[in-house]
Parts: sequence; C-alpha cells; structure tokens
Amino acid sequence: TQIANGELESAIASLEKLTELSPDLVTAHLRLGHANLQQGDIDAARRAFNQALELKPDDLSALTNLGLVELKAHNTQDAHRLAQKIQSVHAESLIGFQLEGDIHRQAKAYQTAADAYLEAYTKRPSDQLALLIYQMYKKAGDTDSAISALEKRVEKNADAATVRLVLANEYHIQSRYEEAIHEYERVTALRPDNVNALNNLAWLYHERDDNRALDYARRANEIAPTQPEVLDTYGWIELQRGDPVKGLRVLKTAVMYGPHIPTLRYHLAIALDKNGQQKEARQELERLLKSRKDFPEFTEAQQLLSRLKAGSSVD
Repeated sequence: TQIANGELESAIASLEKLTELSPDLVTAHLRLGHANLQQGDIDAARRAFNQALELKPDDLSALTNLGLVELKAHNTQDAHRLAQKIQSVHAESLIGFQLEGDIHRQAKAYQTAADAYLEAYTKRPSDQLALLIYQMYKKAGDTDSAISALEKRVEKNADAATVRLVLANEYHIQSRYEEAIHEYERVTALRPDNVNALNNLAWLYHERDDNRALDYARRANEIAPTQPEVLDTYGWIELQRGDPVKGLRVLKTAVMYGPHIPTLRYHLAIALDKNGQQKEARQELERLLKSRKDFPEFTEAQQLLSRLKAGSSVD
C-alpha cells in the first residue's frame, strides 16, 4: 500500500522490519530488493537479492533480479555468470537467454545478442522477442535476417499488429512497395486508427494512382490533426488529387506545426505556385534555400525557384 501511494521510504522501512521479524521469508527480501531498486539504491537492492539467494540458492526470481542489478551496474562478468546459472538450473526458462541477450546488447555485441534472444524465442515465442531479434540483426547490419525474424513471427501470429507495422516500414524502406502495402493493409484491419499505417498507406496508394489515397490521408489527418508529417501527406494528396485550395491550406498548417522540416516547406511552395501565388512561392523557396539545410528535394527546389524567377511555373 505504501509503494502504491508513492511512499517508497516508508515502504522500505516496513520491509526492512519484516525481514527482521521473518528473516527466512524469501519473498520479503525480494520485495525489499525491488523497493530499493525502485528507489535507485543499487547496493541495497543487491544485498536484499543476495540474502534471498542465501535462503534459496536456485530461486529464479532472485537470480533474475540480481542479474538485472548487475547489468544495471555494468558488472558484465557477474551478470553473465548469473545468466549462465539460470540457463543451467532453469533450463526450461527463457529468462537466462533473455538476460544474456540484454548483456550483449548493452555491450553492443548485437549479433551475439540476437543469437541469445533467438534461444529465448525458441523456448517461448513472443512479439517482444521477435522485435528484439529484429533490432539486434538490424544493428549488426544483417537486414535480411532482421526482416526474416519479423516474417516468421507474423506467420505464427497473424494478429501481431506491432510486428506487422515494423515489417511494413522495413519493406517500405527497402522499396518493396507491394509487400509494404499488404502489411499496412493488415495493420489497418487490426488497428483501424493506427496513424502510421494509414499515413504511409495513403502515400503508397497515391504513388500508384490508387483512388483510395485521399480517403486514407483524410482518416489519418482526423486522428492526428497536428502531426506535421500526416498533414503534409494529406495536404499533398489533396493538392494533387482533390481540392488544390484545401491542399494549400493544409500544407500551410503542416508548416506551422513543422517549420523545421524542409520537405514541408518545399511542398508548400509547390502548392502556392499551383494556386497562382507565384510571388509567395518564390519567397518561400528563397527562405528555404537560404537556410542551406540539406533535404531530398534540394535540387528540385532550386530548379523550381529558377523557373519562378524566369516567370514560369510548374504544373
């Protein structure tokens, strides 16, 4: 009750009294360790968990928590020793391999971390472990294995919306657009209000001249009306496929919320030009290029500014 009320110091005092009254109660030492860890007292937490292990040397909770304490304290050798003991004494548990993966991840040994997480995954598959394996392979520079880890997970768990979203984003990055669309569609079926999936699907539909693009962009904007990237997608598609005047208005709002994003300002300049406001478009481009910020459309922005200065606009 004291912990729930945020009275951590009182809770620690109560638990210390409990361990004095019942020194052989393993649970009391474990709870004291957790409370000390929550308080940020690593040494006190270590003492409490060690006391629990003295009473019950193979206790999984005590071994795990002590391992996490040593990991937090960057005592890699001690943490690894505890991970190996868990793997030996509790061979059926995934915890020893997960702790080993955490140790290697902290040391930035990403390939070795992926291998350890994979061992844990084989014992008890989960979305969380699949994502950890993906992240480690990505950091190790093995994109194919990273994607494969996600693909295998969605094969076993068709409703893994978060995993599917990461997989869709990865396909998108790798220019595997049809596969990305398929996964984004599955995500929106599972989570109709997922802004990331709706926004990216709108853009991919737009690039394929799919009439659903504007509807998805509007849906994303309704859910996240102040998110600059979402406003940019909606405004740009509205400009190209819907109402140019509304597109300009939305892109102005996008720039208002994301003035530091050069691509948004470039899109705004195009919208101004398309709406017959060449002077304003030129001024916007001049401010953008004067900032000397590098962005993907830098060359196109220069070319548009040159055409506007020459007295012609773009369609």
